[in-house]
Amino acid sequence: MGQNPNSKVTKVNNPISPKNVVMAGLIEEKLRPMDSACKELNLQIISPEELSKNSDKILKWIENNNIKYLAIHWDLDVLSPIDFRCIYPAEPYININDFPWAIGRMKLIEVGKVLEDVSKKAEIVGFTLAEHMAWDALNLRKTLSNISIFNN
Repeated sequence: MGQNPNSKVTKVNNPISPKNVVMAGLIEEKLRPMDSACKELNLQIISPEELSKNSDKILKWIENNNIKYLAIHWDLDVLSPIDFRCIYPAEPYININDFPWAIGRMKLIEVGKVLEDVSKKAEIVGFTLAEHMAWDALNLRKTLSNISIFNN
């Protein structure tokens, strides 16, 4: 959104207006200090509880802002670690109560429904997934890494 125009890493020629950004599934009361831009820029935030009921708020945002094209960035950690196991707070053997950040509350099926609903209102032209931690695959690789057939 062009918040750091002096940075070589984050400099953008055509920044996105904050009115064209929705933070869907964000747990607002758990925002960290580093996430303060959400509040400072007055970004629209739609809670997991609101989205679990229906997609109305995000569909209204699409309509009110005449959004024709969507680029979606999905942090998988909006999902509940009980429902989706490949995220940070689902790391095997950690105590979920000791996890230092917000823990997602959404179900995969709920996010799927939201994505389906918005795709009927606007064309999805970009899609990224972030925060994917395939714990079982990572741990299997680590376990097998000292076996000669797997480390050549």
